[in-house]
Amino acid sequence: MNYFLHIASAMSKFLEPGTILIAEPFITDETFFRNVVLIIDDNDEGTYGVVINDSSNLLMKAASEEDGSEISLKLYFGGPMESKKTMNFLHSCSDIKDTLSIGDGMYWGGDAHQIIAKHQTGELNESNAIAIAGYCGWGPKQLEKEIEEKTWIVSSFKRVYMLMNAQFVWKKCLSDLGGEYTWLAQAPNDVQLN
Repeated sequence: MNYFLHIASAMSKFLEPGTILIAEPFITDETFFRNVVLIIDDNDEGTYGVVINDSSNLLMKAASEEDGSEISLKLYFGGPMESKKTMNFLHSCSDIKDTLSIGDGMYWGGDAHQIIAKHQTGELNESNAIAIAGYCGWGPKQLEKEIEEKTWIVSSFKRVYMLMNAQFVWKKCLSDLGGEYTWLAQAPNDVQLN
């Protein structure tokens, strides 16, 4: 599917959970430079998503108030909004209460006590779950305008994007689109060096 078909399908309805936004290669905004944003919700009030390729060297640790059980997962920075106040999880457990399917066997959020319990049993671990602090948000029609301006390339989430080294996710997302995107994925970080 070419870029313009991606735009047309994105504009015909709200973006579905599991849609990804790939920052165009020459974006100068440091917040989104070479980032991939996973859409969680898009409605009349705006759009909410999280960056899935901004990992840190930190671990997120939390404990259940109910029984003291703990969870420890690699921490990703989901975006500039409320990064010190919000925490959520991207994981592979479909049976967690209040979780949202984002496609390819992956889920967003859900009951924190169940997530911690699944981590305790080993069902959730660093190979199938990450913790994400903060998020990205757009007001009504704001993201639509950015897509029309070609700030973002719209595609679909694949589980492999979460499981691979975060520094290669942006290139992999572009390469998976094929054609000219394979070439764009190889663009240097600083095009003036070319």
